[in-house]
Amino acid sequence: MSGASDTLDPIEAAQVDILGSKNLIATVADDLSRHQRWLENYRLAERERARRLKHQELMDQLELRRRRAVRSLKRFTLVSLLLARRVASFLARNGTALLVTLRHELARCAAWIAPRAHALALALWTWTSVALAWTWLKAGILARALFKAAALGFSLLAEKSRALALALHRTLSAYFAWIRAEAPVRVRAFLKAAAIGLSLLAEKSQVLALALQRWLSAGASWTSLRAHGLAHAFLRTASTGYSWVVLKSRGISFLERRTGSPTESGPRHRALAIRPCTALVCVEPWRARLPVVRAS
Repeated sequence: MSGASDTLDPIEAAQVDILGSKNLIATVADDLSRHQRWLENYRLAERERARRLKHQELMDQLELRRRRAVRSLKRFTLVSLLLARRVASFLARNGTALLVTLRHELARCAAWIAPRAHALALALWTWTSVALAWTWLKAGILARALFKAAALGFSLLAEKSRALALALHRTLSAYFAWIRAEAPVRVRAFLKAAAIGLSLLAEKSQVLALALQRWLSAGASWTSLRAHGLAHAFLRTASTGYSWVVLKSRGISFLERRTGSPTESGPRHRALAIRPCTALVCVEPWRARLPVVRAS
């Protein structure tokens, strides 16, 4: 019995195994989450390190370029100083001789230019005097020619103006004479044409008025005929309806007398009272122009 009591229950053993599995799974999940966080932190750290390295490389490149620029500037400054020193030493050694040579060359140039400048000035003065004299002479000739041309032009213009005025006077005189001669004839022809036109217009107006009167008469006749036909049709319809109502009333009265009770057909209505007809009939009111009214 003691061995049996020491035996574990299968359900409890399974629960213990399940609990152990859950603990193992939770431990593994915790380890995985820690590993995942470590990987994320590692990735962030690597990105930050790469960014710092890139920034450091950029700063190193800028520093290298600055140093190269400073080195080049120093080299250019040294070369410029050496060149200036050489030029200064050359001028110090040869400056006096250069100034003397330059003075001699300037004196030779001045000696060579002076007579030529004087000759050029004399030539320019001579040419200017000749040009002014020629211009004055030609201006006088040109002025006299222009004056003669203007006088001739004015004389021709005066002659042409007189001729044009005479021609215009003759043309206007002939035109006014033609107007005086033709005006009565033209006026008579115009009055005759106007009279003919007015007579034609009067004839056409009369013909149009007669045609319009015939059209109106025909329209009135057609309207009266249509109205007469409509009146007869309406009277026939009314007579038929009245006859039907009378027959129905008589049939209902006959049934009531035979059965001794009123006939029920649908909802009750008041009995129709038979009255004498008081309808009026109008016979040809438009054609005869005198309506005849009689009781039917």
